[in-house]
Amino acid sequence: MGMDKLWESKQKLDQINQFTVIPAESTLSSVKFEDRHKRITIYLERDVYVQLQIMRSRGYSQTRVINNALRLFWEEFGEDAI
Repeated sequence: MGMDKLWESKQKLDQINQFTVIPAESTLSSVKFEDRHKRITIYLERDVYVQLQIMRSRGYSQTRVINNALRLFWEEFGEDAI
């Protein structure tokens, strides 16, 4: 992967991590994490996995990164993506 691609990936991850939509139900301290989330198994491409682990090592939540990335995806592509 060239330096341009790596830089582009970093920029996209930075954008994802700046995007903070907190659903109203997550602000309620009485609602348990398990009640707000559903666990799934996904398979990431290796380069995406490496980037996610770099973000994780910097203190970012994997759950937040993935949720924000999906929200951005749906915002960009709308109903056509579903």
